Amino acid sequence: MKAAKEATEPGTPSEGGTRFKASGHRIRAAAPLAGRPQFLLVEDNEGVGKTLKKTLEQWVGVTWARNYDEAVAAFSNEVFSALITDVRLEGPSGFEVLAKFRQMYPRVPAMVLTAYFEEGDSIRACELGSQYVAKPITTLGLQRFIEEAKPAPLPLPPPSLGLSPAEQRIFGLLARRFSNTEVARTLGISVETVKSHVKAILAKLGVESRTEIPNYAGRGRTRIPL
Repeated sequence: MKAAKEATEPGTPSEGGTRFKASGHRIRAAAPLAGRPQFLLVEDNEGVGKTLKKTLEQWVGVTWARNYDEAVAAFSNEVFSALITDVRLEGPSGFEVLAKFRQMYPRVPAMVLTAYFEEGDSIRACELGSQYVAKPITTLGLQRFIEEAKPAPLPLPPPSLGLSPAEQRIFGLLARRFSNTEVARTLGISVETVKSHVKAILAKLGVESRTEIPNYAGRGRTRIPL
């Protein structure tokens, strides 16, 4: 029997957004809101999932997946600010979800929830760049994770370079050493489009390599990305 997680229920869950179908279920992705982080929650216990989703939606948008297939379908189609997954799921475990997620999003904050603490699992979570948290998780624990998941300000180049708004966003991600694939997934554009922008940015900077971009990162203003 799964242990229930501790969390409060204030707030009203939002509806809307894109639906993804996997494993015979339909899951609802939260409609994107400007400046509002989007979290992926993976939990197969209906009661626990509803409580966590309702609690999280006080501060962030939430897509709730109930198993590995639904989770992969979600993060293959949406960009998320963080992942929260239970360890014990029907079918592949939460660690399998996390490992697949890391192939696509190596930098995004993640949390693995467990009712059965095991040292080996703790090490595995650490190796996958995730927090390993024992149930029940409190509302305060969720709030702290949300704060940690907030994106750092993106550096902007000096205004004199004349980069377009799109180039400025890409410049900021390159300054944080994102790969072309990571930039594409973060901004929802193709890798070829990213490559075209990178070429233009390098030309305007007068440099030959993207590795030189961080040298310009401290010379402009900063802003929160996207």
